Amino acid sequence: MKETVAIVGIGRVGTSIGVALCSAGYRIIGLSSRGKKDSPLFSVCKDFSIKPYEVTGLADIVFLTVPDDVIEEVCRKIARFGGFKDSSLVIHTSGALSSDILSSAEGCRYLSIHPVKLFTSLCPVSLKGVYFSIEGSDTDTGIRIVKDIGGIPFLINREDKLLYHAVLSFSSSHLTGLIGLEVSILERAGLDKRLAILLARDTLKNIDKDGVMTSFAGPVRRIDKGTIKKEIEALKGVSRIAVDTYRLLTRLSVYVERELGVINKEDADSLMEILGGE
Repeated sequence: MKETVAIVGIGRVGTSIGVALCSAGYRIIGLSSRGKKDSPLFSVCKDFSIKPYEVTGLADIVFLTVPDDVIEEVCRKIARFGGFKDSSLVIHTSGALSSDILSSAEGCRYLSIHPVKLFTSLCPVSLKGVYFSIEGSDTDTGIRIVKDIGGIPFLINREDKLLYHAVLSFSSSHLTGLIGLEVSILERAGLDKRLAILLARDTLKNIDKDGVMTSFAGPVRRIDKGTIKKEIEALKGVSRIAVDTYRLLTRLSVYVERELGVINKEDADSLMEILGGE
């Protein structure tokens, strides 16, 4: 029989993980959140409290799916009120923080298990095929749990977590912000906002198929300094952030293409000169 589970924080991540655990045969015996929210988890568990330690004490596994800034505090409070049973497994789902922040759960094993997945609503999403980073004192159990819910586990060193999460932000929230800026500029020009999405999709497809080195195109690849200068001038009529973003990303392209040998040092230096970089 699978272990019993309590979930503290039944928002977007906690709900999806809870539903996946139920489907895999785990029994949810306790739920806690700052306020009682509509959640499909209430159909399988009626034991709810805004005080986490009131619902975690009998669980074999306790998931703390709360915001990063309060994970350590919530864990410490549960421990102070005797809310963890001996040898239980305490898990947080932060991508940036290590399992060390759960050390106040004395006598327990602890893990960080982070899904490489965007959760944009309270509606549960499938976790099948989703990659999960795992780090902590009982990675074997973490691997089993991830496999049980259909995920793909991989181990990560605790000292690498901040870099790992920062890089993932480039591909998620920062990419969303960039495309949001593109959409606003296209709409300002009376053009279809889908153009930005279609080109981004095509770019990712090329990178996935052929790799980064052969997927560069555009004015940097062509050493088209005239076009770069004109586009900077055009963006000045939009906003300062549009100009700054264009300069920064063009400098990034120059740097990466130079590092990969796509363009030579002389061309890279001449491009950096007009972009105001070294």
